[in-house]
Amino acid sequence: MSYYHSEAAHESSSYYINSADSFYINDSRALQKEIRDVNYYITSIRRRLDDYDDGDISDVRSMIDKAVVLTSSAQRDITQFKEYVSNAPTPQDAMNRQQMLNKFTTSISNMAEELEDIVKKYASMKKEISAVSRQQYSKRQQDKQHTCGSSTSSSSTATSRSSYHPTLSQKNTGEDTRIATKKSEMHNISGDHHHK
Repeated sequence: MSYYHSEAAHESSSYYINSADSFYINDSRALQKEIRDVNYYITSIRRRLDDYDDGDISDVRSMIDKAVVLTSSAQRDITQFKEYVSNAPTPQDAMNRQQMLNKFTTSISNMAEELEDIVKKYASMKKEISAVSRQQYSKRQQDKQHTCGSSTSSSSTATSRSSYHPTLSQKNTGEDTRIATKKSEMHNISGDHHHK
């Protein structure tokens, strides 16, 4: 092999190694970003659930969904990342990549466990909130029925009172009748007296 052929082969090999290294570096950075993003969502969700105060946590569901998608993506990337270890150009590179792989695997495994705990806590809180909402709705319905019952009772009482107690006009009519009767009786007595 001539010098030029040997040099060309060396340059080609170096180009391949450099290209492989660039892919490895890019994928490492992408994995690190995915891990940071998942950690951000996990921290935000935990803070949101811990600070819950009779509010709405429906927005947490979308955050959980995003964290799950990112975690699944990171787990797939970890599987592909293993190829960088087996295809490392030198034993030292293989060892370094294996250490990085172990670091990523541990981080993603821990995040998956945290995310599972968060999902359980979220589901439990949703049940509690639903139970409280049902109790509040039931209480409002009972209060409403009680209020309507009280109004009906008051109306019935007022009606019964009016039936037992004559109005002022009825009283006056009765009084006028009695006066007219007495006047008639007195007139009759007076007439009888004059007739005698």
